[in-house]
Amino acid sequence: TVIAIAVLRWLGANVPADMKVAVPAYILVISVMVVCAIASFAARGNPWIPVGAVGFYLSDLSVARDRFVVSAFVNRLWGLPLYYAAQVALAWSVHVEHSMI
Repeated sequence: TVIAIAVLRWLGANVPADMKVAVPAYILVISVMVVCAIASFAARGNPWIPVGAVGFYLSDLSVARDRFVVSAFVNRLWGLPLYYAAQVALAWSVHVEHSMI
């Protein structure tokens, strides 16, 4: 929650009025996703789930930065590879999970 609050403060005044509810709601949802991914790791020991979730969260920060802070190619330069790497990690987590059974 500390990270979610920091992200909200970072975006702060840059979020347009018509998105003042949607953006915090989305930050809440993806923050809960990360918490659940970490809890899953604690319960099952599969590290790829939180790696993918955190990667996805960070890639979304590049989208938020591009949309609400400063639109720049550098956002896509680090955000897109991180997004795809996170998806690979999440897909790999399914393979690892099945191997653990």
